[in-house]
Amino acid sequence: MTGISKLSIVIPLYQSEDLLVELFSRLSTTLQSYPLENYEIIVVDDGSKDRTWEKVLEFYTTNLILKAVKFSRNFGQHNAITAGLERCTGEWIIVMDCDLQDRPEEIPNLLNKAIKGFDIVLAQRLTRKDTIFKRQTSKIFYRLFAYISGLTFEPGVGNFGVYNKQVIAAILQYKENFRPFPIIVKVVGFKRIAIEVQHGRRFTGKSSYNSFSLIKGALNAIIYYSHRPIWLFLIIGLGTISFILFLLLGVYFLAFQIAVKDLVLILIFLMSILSLNASLIGVYVSRIFIESKNRPLFIIEKELI
Repeated sequence: MTGISKLSIVIPLYQSEDLLVELFSRLSTTLQSYPLENYEIIVVDDGSKDRTWEKVLEFYTTNLILKAVKFSRNFGQHNAITAGLERCTGEWIIVMDCDLQDRPEEIPNLLNKAIKGFDIVLAQRLTRKDTIFKRQTSKIFYRLFAYISGLTFEPGVGNFGVYNKQVIAAILQYKENFRPFPIIVKVVGFKRIAIEVQHGRRFTGKSSYNSFSLIKGALNAIIYYSHRPIWLFLIIGLGTISFILFLLLGVYFLAFQIAVKDLVLILIFLMSILSLNASLIGVYVSRIFIESKNRPLFIIEKELI
């Protein structure tokens, strides 16, 4: 035996009706071949509009290890992960996506590494089977985020990994509205390692993330987890105001030989910087307003435990 008394597997679902048969089949085969004492699977339907929930019900009636949650609407993948984590009873917890790009066959490799003394073992997809756009934007974001926040990430990691229950307890203490799971995992610390895994192709369909949602998520991550942008723009803003004052005083008192057109263009450029500065501060204020509402992260319509 591995010494793992119980394993929990958390899987957020969205528009997944065509994936579930293959997903559960491969999970079952993998878990039965690994010497586990006990395990459970927690799936969270994040407001799917297809027959995902009906498919889940079919599996639930014949599978006692399955727990299922259905949101009243789409609240987002990371909130779905949180709902699943709150219902885990395992000593170790696997978090994975449902599209089979996170291959169930890699779970034994992650567990074998975890029991050697690590709290977090991440699946590192060095050869990703995503579009070039997604690969490049992900790489750019993590480099930019590392520069701004000071947090560095292993290349090619995402949600997929195995986590000790102590790590999950720490993650659940974070109550903010925006909950990027990989970033919170990094913030909480603990002993972690990334191991190389094969990255699968999406079994069917296409990702629900579009370019706009990816960019929005990246900007939110930078705003929520770093205060450097606001300090940078405050400094730029103060410098711009000082420059404008000296420029106007110079024109007024020293009668600089400067054309009116040139002066207007300079002032437009400088005021644009100030407007951008004010906009950034407005974004931070809006996030404070959202958090102050203290609204629930998700609303559960149905739950099968």
